[in-house]
Order: sequence, then C-alpha cells, then structure tokens
Amino acid sequence: SIRRYLLVSLLGVAAAGMLATGLASWLDAAHEVEELFDAQLAQSARMLLATGALPAAVAGPVEVVTVPAQGAPGHKYESRLLLQWWSADGRLLMRSANAPVTALAPLVPGFPRPVLDGGQYHLFVVASDGNWLLVGQDDYMRRELAGEIALAAFLPHLVGIPLLALLIGWLVGRGLAPLASLR
Repeated sequence: SIRRYLLVSLLGVAAAGMLATGLASWLDAAHEVEELFDAQLAQSARMLLATGALPAAVAGPVEVVTVPAQGAPGHKYESRLLLQWWSADGRLLMRSANAPVTALAPLVPGFPRPVLDGGQYHLFVVASDGNWLLVGQDDYMRRELAGEIALAAFLPHLVGIPLLALLIGWLVGRGLAPLASLR
C-alpha cells in the first residue's frame, strides 16, 4: 500500500540520516578528545619544565615520584599520568612510580603512540637543555571519555527515532486521509 511504502521509506531515510549524523558526531568527538588530551600532555610537560622541579642530575638512585601526590584529592584520571626525565647522556633522572625504567619511546620530540605491556600509550616528548621529558597516559582515559561523549551524542538520536516514527506515521496518515475517503 502507499501508506506502508511511505512509512517504511521515510522512516528508513530518517533513521539512516540520524545514525549517520550520530556516527559523524562520535568520530568528531573522538578526534577532539585526542586533541584535548594531547594538548593537556604538552601543557603538563611545559609546566613541569617551567617550574624547574626536574633535577639537573642525580648522583644516587633514580628519583621516583608519585603522580598525583599521595593523599592529595584529585581526579580519577590523574593516576594514569606517566612521567620520565632523561639526561642528555641517556640516564634516567626521574620517573613516576607507574613508569618503567626503560624509555617509554625514542627520545625524539613529538607525540609518539607506543605499545607498552600490551597497551596503547599517548606521549609527549620534549627536549630541554639537552635533557628529555616524556609525559604520557594510557589509552584507557581517551577511549572512556570518547565513549561517554559518543553515548551522550547518540542517545538523543536513539530516543528521537521512535518519536520521529510516530510523527511521520501521523503525518502520512493525515496526508493520505483524502485517498482513504475516496476509496
């Protein structure tokens, strides 16, 4: 029937459009999360360098710091931050407690994405006076946040499809009412 054809066609096109825009929103949100966290890594590294809190040299064992400071209130994602400070001659001067004693990535400026212990990591590597600072985080935070944003962006579409179906059904019924009366 004409009614069934119009309902199926219009609902199919509307649902496909909403799903496509939801997917596009999710991909855009995931990209923006990556940009935001990369900027945060760079800012964290530059703040550390600006404070002068990193040692110029270490005579004894490598200094191990806890990030965040123990007992300090903070955000649930803070403990996932990794830090390494390498001397110009390749000695590890400082590291966070959750960072390995081997270099997280090659000492080359940029945003490497190494796989460590089976997990994907995002790093920012920067040189300062010949020394190297590596600040990083695992992929967990990014995936979790992207998922939360995707769900928040996609949920209105999922709720909207049934509402749109009711509205389209009513409009098609109303538009075809003259044909029904002619029949």
